[in-house]
Amino acid sequence: ENSYPIFPLSINVLPGAYLPLQIFEPRYLDMVKSSLAKEEGFCIALTKDAEGISVGGLLSHYDICTYVEIVDFNQLQNGLLGITVKGLDKVMILDRWKQDDELLIANISLLLSYLLYLLFLYQPP
Repeated sequence: ENSYPIFPLSINVLPGAYLPLQIFEPRYLDMVKSSLAKEEGFCIALTKDAEGISVGGLLSHYDICTYVEIVDFNQLQNGLLGITVKGLDKVMILDRWKQDDELLIANISLLLSYLLYLLFLYQPP
């Protein structure tokens, strides 16, 4: 199953690029712990506006996002958890929901796979 946590941010990371982050909210600390334990990544989604307006109780963000993996982590001088992620793939969010701890989870598809699927569905007359 291709369901992964979504980390909405006002900054994006592209495949091949690195992004340092400071993690302090409990839901994201749990996400990082789970990602490291499962050796899986998560998705960074660019928020649609600075205010973080929600739609149907879910934060508004773009459906194309970047699947990232944690490549480094440490405790920062300010006491927060610091992680560095590397962007691996552009992905499309197919469906999303919120866990009890408010963490967004989404079913995703690699963007190329999704585009090929749409092309397959398109049958010219």
